[in-house]
Amino acid sequence: MGKIISLLNQKGGVAKTTTAINLSYELTKAGKSVLLVDMDPQANATIGSGVFLQEEDIEISHILCENKSIEEIIRKTDYYDIAPAGLQLAGAELKMINMMARESVLKSRLEILSGKYDYIIIDCAPSLSILTLNALVASNRVYVPVVADIFSVVGINQLLDTIEAVKGINKELELSGVFFTKYDVRENITADIKKKLSSYLGDKIMDTVIRINTDIKKAQNEFKPVSLYNEKCNGAKDYRSLAVEILNTGGN
Repeated sequence: MGKIISLLNQKGGVAKTTTAINLSYELTKAGKSVLLVDMDPQANATIGSGVFLQEEDIEISHILCENKSIEEIIRKTDYYDIAPAGLQLAGAELKMINMMARESVLKSRLEILSGKYDYIIIDCAPSLSILTLNALVASNRVYVPVVADIFSVVGINQLLDTIEAVKGINKELELSGVFFTKYDVRENITADIKKKLSSYLGDKIMDTVIRINTDIKKAQNEFKPVSLYNEKCNGAKDYRSLAVEILNTGGN
């Protein structure tokens, strides 16, 4: 199995899904085969990848709750493959409550893909739920996007505790990096919070920051990665840098 990365933060609004889409694209551009798995009931990674499901289409909830094969739901985009989410994912947690080994369902479903992808990127829900637990049990690496505010600093402890707890089930899991998004170089508080978090997490803080850039939003409106909208903008440069750092720090 290739590297399985969960993008995780229980706080919303940290550009987690935007990162999932752009990182998947940049890794593909670097010559890697990539599957993006949408485990967020909001299904924004699916929509943001230009995949629009019909009510009758099967998606990630069907492999979690109805024993469908993940190969049945994978869609190809022009850049990477995606295991999409739909509206039914919101009800999947209730269906999974009484399942045996419910925290390991996604892991077991992904095993059939062993050797097919270099990277599997999981876009987690912004909550610590059964769906998120499934993503972490299936993963070997976690990357955490944060914004430079005090709530991100406070929330890191909870994330670290969650990752440590999941290691009891998945010994391969590790926190590979924390990186800043929506980074405003003009604000002193931004640098102060980055310094504070760096003193706490040490080398887990990544060199790359994703700067505030309006082209990222414009690209989202066209359902495409920012590099395809404007490859010379700061957003494109930053996501390329993030992909390179992930390739270099975790082995490629």
